[in-house]
Amino acid sequence: MAEANLPQGQTLSSLLKESTLFASFSDSELKQLFNSAAPLTLSPGAALFRQGDPGTDLYYLARGRLCARVRNDAGKETLASRMVPGDFVGEITAMTGGRRTASVYAEEESLLILIPESAVLQIPESCPELDQRLRQAIIRRLRRSALMTLLPDLLGPVEAAMITDIESQARWLELVKGDTLFSQGDPGDELFVVVHGRLQVWVKSASDSPTVVGEIAKGELVGEMSVFTGENRSATVVAMRDTELAGFSKQAFEALNQKYPSLALRIIKLLIKRLKHSNLALANLPKTSNFCVVPLNSGRLARIFTRHLVRALAAHGTCLHLNSTTVESHLKAPGIAQA
Repeated sequence: MAEANLPQGQTLSSLLKESTLFASFSDSELKQLFNSAAPLTLSPGAALFRQGDPGTDLYYLARGRLCARVRNDAGKETLASRMVPGDFVGEITAMTGGRRTASVYAEEESLLILIPESAVLQIPESCPELDQRLRQAIIRRLRRSALMTLLPDLLGPVEAAMITDIESQARWLELVKGDTLFSQGDPGDELFVVVHGRLQVWVKSASDSPTVVGEIAKGELVGEMSVFTGENRSATVVAMRDTELAGFSKQAFEALNQKYPSLALRIIKLLIKRLKHSNLALANLPKTSNFCVVPLNSGRLARIFTRHLVRALAAHGTCLHLNSTTVESHLKAPGIAQA
């Protein structure tokens, strides 16, 4: 990384004005805002900063191309994203403090504008428009980071290019506790990934009140079955707490599947795995058993035996003891047990 001279005939203001974000700013406004900013160059392969480095400076990419790589626990770096002219770099730590969350390298000769911490601190008051742009960039970066974490667990190994394409097709949705994502009977034209939060699934039959049949946690899919089958929603899904989701319309999913034919297969495998798990859970549900005690005479021994039997069975699960008296009481029909 080295300090750079601007291209001949260009000033810092004219370079910034090439971006639509700064096009409406006057030269004096830009000079006041970025009085302490300085251009710098990166040669191909050079690092702008590395994951874990402290950093409060902000960078604006004016020329070239950069890539961000994230190091896992094993020390291996994987491609997280690419940056092109007009992008800000390092905005998360510049705005919130802390250490760099990724390493950034130049993929080709690149020209950047370094905006030091002193200038960054003035942005919220001196340039609300830029402050809003930076906050939006932080949200996008954090959402991408969340997808990078969730998608490999959900779909298996996922390349950075695939994550970028998936992210570009996503419709981000925020629910507060109690909000309905969709209702039973709605058209099933979108699937979702739960990025943060938790959902609850309700099913209502023709005659029954709604019944909770399950919960959907962070990192799980919801609504994918209707997208595959074209049928209406089979359940109502409600937010148990504030929840953020990435939604993909049927058209967006089909476009992704056309580019990545393995995507649908991965989701189908996920559905099969989920069905197997559901079937196993059903198979392991406790079975209901009925015992009928028929006395051979009218003595008290049968009643004493039954009380002991109920007490012994109750130690292993729920046990309901019914006789003619309790049946008639539950049904509110005196004499029906003897009919």
